[in-house]
Amino acid sequence: MKLVRKAGTALLAACLALALASPVQAQPKSITLSAGAIGQNWYMLAALLGENLKKMYGGTQITVMAGGGVANVNLLDQGTIDFGLTSTDLYVAALKGAAPYKKPHKSVLGVANIQSVSVYYFMVDKAKGIKSIKEYAEKKMPLRFCTFRKAGPPAVSALRLFEEYGVKEADISAWGGKINYMDWANCVSLARDGHVDAIIGGTGLPSPFHAEVASARSVDLLPVPGPMIKKMVDKYGYIPVTIPKGTYNVAKEDLPSFGWSGYILTRAQTPAQIVYDMTKSLYENAGRIRKLHSSLASYDVKKLISDVPGPFHPGAVRFYKEKGLLK
Repeated sequence: MKLVRKAGTALLAACLALALASPVQAQPKSITLSAGAIGQNWYMLAALLGENLKKMYGGTQITVMAGGGVANVNLLDQGTIDFGLTSTDLYVAALKGAAPYKKPHKSVLGVANIQSVSVYYFMVDKAKGIKSIKEYAEKKMPLRFCTFRKAGPPAVSALRLFEEYGVKEADISAWGGKINYMDWANCVSLARDGHVDAIIGGTGLPSPFHAEVASARSVDLLPVPGPMIKKMVDKYGYIPVTIPKGTYNVAKEDLPSFGWSGYILTRAQTPAQIVYDMTKSLYENAGRIRKLHSSLASYDVKKLISDVPGPFHPGAVRFYKEKGLLK
């Protein structure tokens, strides 16, 4: 009996020593997700993910904040946030240290491709008689534009395309035009009232904002020529996108354009278990995610790992391997 007691005591002591020696991950004090504008697809997704994290980490302060594709990458690099959403082209630029970034952001790692495809639009007042973006650039027309806030992918895509046509923002001003940067809802108001001539930049397909403008005014959608699409893809990391015939009752045929998908990124320093749980949430809530926004209607868990230009965080890798998505 004494031998049994001694053995039991020794076993208990060994287990206690092992428990004390094993690293136990403390629950984080806070987790911050930065998305896009409130009410838009990125923010809606981040809000859902934040809700799930609150259930997993009851004692942790979970914050979902409005951000922008450009700023979110910088905030991750600075350690200000834990997860951020950005676009294909901006993640490529961040890895390279190309504009709008001043240095490579090597500490920013991938979590998932959320497949929220946005497409570049050039929607212009039909009365202007413009048939191509090249024609606008060559004729140096005094057009008043509106696009989304300057720190976001829509405005970046618009400015980059203009640059490929040899047009700088200073040129637009010199020709008597202007680019207004504001929320899409305000762009719609300006367009409806005739205070802008064209809405440029990328957003969802379909876009309720562009649909509203098309219902209020007679407009045209201008295509992006194939060679220019290839240049945007090769140079900036965009993806080819087609605006289907009949879109907004304006497109008379399929219109070629370019666009981007949305990514969730994190910091290399984010604990692996938190990233694992985030990835798990993206995987297990596919049905809810598809219902959030039209741009997420085709959300597919098998594509979470597709076309991510940078390395995945180890926490995401662990989950994807468990599900057989990565070897």
